[in-house]
Amino acid sequence: MRGAVRHGLAARRRQPTADGDLAADLKASGLSPEQVQDYLASRRHAAGEDFEVWPENEAALDLWAAVEGRWVFVAQGWAAPMGGMMIEGVPAGLDMQAVAICAAALGQTLDRALLGDLATMEDEALKILAEQRAARR
Repeated sequence: MRGAVRHGLAARRRQPTADGDLAADLKASGLSPEQVQDYLASRRHAAGEDFEVWPENEAALDLWAAVEGRWVFVAQGWAAPMGGMMIEGVPAGLDMQAVAICAAALGQTLDRALLGDLATMEDEALKILAEQRAARR
């Protein structure tokens, strides 16, 4: 087994110049103010943490860091207590066109293994986001 390499995700991410720029984009995509604040807080928290990454997982982590904010959102609605309808933007998955563009920009080949690794991260992220939505309701 190869040794693990210590990495910080902040070095891999291209952070927006200001959270206000990202916040405006997230609000425009249909996220509620609470969702925007939760997401920005999670980015600030994760950016300061170091963690170990095995060398064979570095390509997937690099691609995730490049695409982790490029979600496709769908509208989800439910009946409001006083009548009417509540609508929320819900992430459905990563934008695969953005994934292909980011992989090419990183010089990566999107083979079955890399797409599988990315799909695993996407599935876990969607589970966490669904849990956060459920906790807010």
